[in-house]
Formats: sequence, C-alpha cells, structure tokens
Amino acid sequence: MISRPKILVHLISGTTAYAFTEAHAERLRRLLPEADVSRVADENALLAALPEADAAVVWTFRQEWFDLAPRLRILATPAAAVRSTQA
Repeated sequence: MISRPKILVHLISGTTAYAFTEAHAERLRRLLPEADVSRVADENALLAALPEADAAVVWTFRQEWFDLAPRLRILATPAAAVRSTQA
C-alpha cells in the first residue's frame, strides 16, 4: 500500500500577513487531496512530525534536523534572507 505524502507546514509569525492559518491549511488540503497536510503549531510538534514528513514548508530549518527527517524530499521556505548564526 502506498502511503499518502505527508506535508508539514510550520509558518508561525508575529505578523498575521506572514502566518499560515488553519484556513490556509484547509485550502491546501482541498488543492492536494492526495496528500496529508499538517499545520504544526510549534517547533516541538515539527520535530516530532519530521520522521514521517515527505515535504516541509518552514521559515527556518536547522542542519541537524535533516537527521530527523529520513523521508524528506522537499524543503521550502518563503524566507528571502540568510540568517547568520554568528554573534
């Protein structure tokens, strides 16, 4: 049996214009009925769901998280800048 692709969306923002709402998730579910679209509310939920994820849409994704996501084939972000990890 082929499993449905699992798409995680973690786009939480202090600005409403940049936040992915439940209404957005419902629309994506209607557009992609063959996929399991999950809107994750926080980083802990994202990390817990990564082992089953085929795709993730996030603002940031840390290098060490790739080890948690063996099925991940697509990683997308609407972010346009590079965030420095240096102090």
